[in-house]
Amino acid sequence: MVALKLAAVAASTAASAVSAIQSSQGKAGALDQQAALRQQEAQQAVTRAEARAAQVRRQSKREQGERRAVLASRGITAQGSGTDVLADAAMEDELSAQFEKFEGQSRAGSLRASARARQNEADRTRRSGIFKAATIIGKGAVTAGQL
Repeated sequence: MVALKLAAVAASTAASAVSAIQSSQGKAGALDQQAALRQQEAQQAVTRAEARAAQVRRQSKREQGERRAVLASRGITAQGSGTDVLADAAMEDELSAQFEKFEGQSRAGSLRASARARQNEADRTRRSGIFKAATIIGKGAVTAGQL
């Protein structure tokens, strides 16, 4: 009769321990997927920001050409205040392009931090499952020892 009780305790303990580990592995796997998704989103944010910055620069070049044409049509030479206006406009346009890149890099940084947090949580979840399984096994051993 004691052997039967020991077998039942052992089977129950093993099943509970396995269940704890599987549960934590499942949760950790989901967190790993979330982390991977955040990493992909971060890379996409950088790519989109670089594309927007390139678009701003292309638009700037078109506008610079238009500004030069307007200045030339008014007889303003490539020296003096006309040049200053063009230089200021070019600088403002480049600042806009840099801002686009900065925004994308900032968003990517936030997404990467979120990915790291998810990965850390996944690691903690895995360890928690192992500790829970060890606790279950320990309690099972105590119970078996009391039989």
